Amino acid sequence: MSAMNAHEKERQEQSMYAHLFNSAEWQSAKIIAVTKSQSIEVNTAPIIQQAIESNKKIVIPRTLPHRQMEFVLLDDDTKFKQKFGIDEPVNGQIYNQEQIDLIIVPGVSFASDHSRLGFGAGYYDRYLSKYGGNTVSLVLSAQIQGKITWPVDEFDVRIGHLIIAEGENNELE
Repeated sequence: MSAMNAHEKERQEQSMYAHLFNSAEWQSAKIIAVTKSQSIEVNTAPIIQQAIESNKKIVIPRTLPHRQMEFVLLDDDTKFKQKFGIDEPVNGQIYNQEQIDLIIVPGVSFASDHSRLGFGAGYYDRYLSKYGGNTVSLVLSAQIQGKITWPVDEFDVRIGHLIIAEGENNELE
């Protein structure tokens, strides 16, 4: 992802945002889980802003011991601290899996079978293994792998819907 220039990354992001905001998963969701992105990832600030403008609730992940995580409501009182280089909420209302309508799942690479390579610790895969709701990932062209080129373990969970910037239907087939 770091090889992609900033203009091209922004162009692809704008395309993916439009598809996300028009998707059935987004339209029906009242509570959306999304991380506060790092610079190498798809920028999630516009997603968070659009959700707020659409009167949707945003919940942000917070890591716990034993590679577990939980999602905390983002509001005007939310305070953050850096952990693993990512902003995590230190206060706020916790939402359980049954309350979350849509999780926007980050990743490093994605394969045609909707497998994803995460950032290596397995937090999302462990959480998703017990989650029955909708999952979507936004995939930059530099993140696409036709076939899995990484080791798969028992915690790996496939993503329900991949939205990519290029392609006729903007979904990895």
